Amino acid sequence: MRRIWAFFTLLFSVVLAVGLIGQPVLESADVSNEFSSGSVIQYGAELREDSGEVRLSDVDVSGEVNERLDTAGIRGADVQVIWPDAEEATDDATIRISFPSQSEDEVASLRRILEGSGDLTVTTKSATKETSMVGTDFFDQTVASVEYDESNAPYDALHVKSADVWNTMWDRAKADSGSSDSDSSSSSDSDSSSSSTSKLYIWRGFDFDTDTYDKAFSDDKNVYDATVADKLLFQVSDSNWDADSLTIKLSKDSTWDVTDSRVPWNGKGDSKSWDITSARAMVSSLNASNYDFDLTYQFTSTAVATLGADVLTYLWVGFLVAFLVLALGLSLKFGVAGVLA
Repeated sequence: MRRIWAFFTLLFSVVLAVGLIGQPVLESADVSNEFSSGSVIQYGAELREDSGEVRLSDVDVSGEVNERLDTAGIRGADVQVIWPDAEEATDDATIRISFPSQSEDEVASLRRILEGSGDLTVTTKSATKETSMVGTDFFDQTVASVEYDESNAPYDALHVKSADVWNTMWDRAKADSGSSDSDSSSSSDSDSSSSSTSKLYIWRGFDFDTDTYDKAFSDDKNVYDATVADKLLFQVSDSNWDADSLTIKLSKDSTWDVTDSRVPWNGKGDSKSWDITSARAMVSSLNASNYDFDLTYQFTSTAVATLGADVLTYLWVGFLVAFLVLALGLSLKFGVAGVLA
């Protein structure tokens, strides 16, 4: 009798252990588009003039997008390139990216990773070629990384080539603003209302022939240009500079906004603390290679699971039915011993 009770106790313990172990795995499963509804982001793509290719159809568009997603660790996304005419070479296409995530922050994170393309430029307020420096001269080969402060909160760090490079640009910034001191007042990275008088501005895709500081910051609607404003990634002061690690510490991120066609991280001066998702997304964006094409955001919509959202439930029901049929067959042939086996 003791052996029987010991057997049932062991059997119950094994079943309970399997259930407890399996529950968190099922709850955190990375379900693909076939089994879960998600989101679709659509872009227009046009060949870049400096790409070195004759036609966009000569470019591995889906390959470049998938490489960006793989580098960022995005799994379960499906990239579809739609050409206007499959029979002829073309300079434009539509890119449709489906992925399981649905929250606004997740959509904004993916957009940040995907839309990060264009050469980096560091300028002073005057934003002239003489007072600026291209990103390859200012930043290290690995532009950015995720770091953690004393409270274990994540933040992004930009790696500068050397202290001399920083000092050169900071001297230009002070001269440009008419400041003669070290300008050690606090800064909010992406907050234009910071009290610091000297700043460096970090842009992506800045064009010296058409883009200016005033177009990004002016209150005059006839001067302000949202396209130029969206090119500004960060504005920093010497309070962000860490001479020991040769990094610019970015403690704040721009507030994300996915309600319109503009870049999702443009907060128009509002900022928030980084979380690990947003910090990693920006780092992936900054470290990624440029596309051979320009992306134009079109819209985001909801994606329906291709195999149905309830397909996993059906699979579990089928498994249980098969298990019961097998147990019934064993019990008819071997009795109770067959079921326990």
